[in-house]
Amino acid sequence: NGIWLNSNFDHECAPLLLNRAGATPDPPTPGDTSFTLANNMCPLPAGSYYVSQEFGVHGHRGIDLSTSKTPGIPVYAVQAGTVALVQAWDGHTLTDNQSWGNMILINHGVTNGVTYTTRYAHLATVPSFSVGQALGKGTQLSTAGTTGNSTGIHLHLEVTANGTLVNPRNYVPI
Repeated sequence: NGIWLNSNFDHECAPLLLNRAGATPDPPTPGDTSFTLANNMCPLPAGSYYVSQEFGVHGHRGIDLSTSKTPGIPVYAVQAGTVALVQAWDGHTLTDNQSWGNMILINHGVTNGVTYTTRYAHLATVPSFSVGQALGKGTQLSTAGTTGNSTGIHLHLEVTANGTLVNPRNYVPI
């Protein structure tokens, strides 16, 4: 029953929900780690990217956020979670798991009975985190890159709900 708007707050895109009367609802509780569109943050700084590939188009598993060939754009965790997997690209293989290039998978735990994960792929550098390590919302993971099976500098973002790929736009303010 509301209207979603995106607002720019430094390095995140925070959604702003206005009710029909125009009043702003209370912001999420500080430290709230529920995995919801209203509580998650954008993985790239506002104004630093455009969507170059949507979820589901031609079987695409996530959403691609292109940085217009600009290197060094930081990639942030959209919500607190635990590192489930870190992958280093071998520098030449473009198939199977190596197609992701440098990648990190984060488990965000359970919200309303659903377990959520996010995958950040094609990163410029290998994320310097260990499996099992807890990360806070907004932790810089790496920078957008073009490692693995990639044709330009971008972030490939995936979201799963109970192991099923879902449209990131439903959970991340892009």
